[in-house]
Amino acid sequence: MHVLRRGHPGSANLRAALGAHTPGHGQTKSQLEKKFRSLILRHGIELPHRNQRIGPWIVDCVWPDRRVVVELDGRQHSRPHQADRDDDRDLWLRRNRFVLRRYGPKHVYQQSGAVISDLLDAFADAVKLGYAVAISP
Repeated sequence: MHVLRRGHPGSANLRAALGAHTPGHGQTKSQLEKKFRSLILRHGIELPHRNQRIGPWIVDCVWPDRRVVVELDGRQHSRPHQADRDDDRDLWLRRNRFVLRRYGPKHVYQQSGAVISDLLDAFADAVKLGYAVAISP
């Protein structure tokens, strides 16, 4: 850790990068993803894998062992073409035994308690459906 002491070129940038990095969990693409990440960390929920390929799709967040996918929808998801792609992805995920949840900015920023409850319900639903085995949150 000697390279991180003050006065060494790049130390501040390296400290910031290390602080933002969680091995195996990808990089956030948006403020909404960052807010969702901090929300689940605050509630002691394990971090999902982010921006992962599942079949033909890239999903925002996935807990592979739990078979739960979360899509974080910004404004671009209201466009007709994007909405059609979202519907196709949702159908594919459900047919391939994933429990899916979608949250927008209003949910994550203003209804965070409801988001956490709903996410925990998704984990339970995956177990009830036989997609995953029970794992404590």
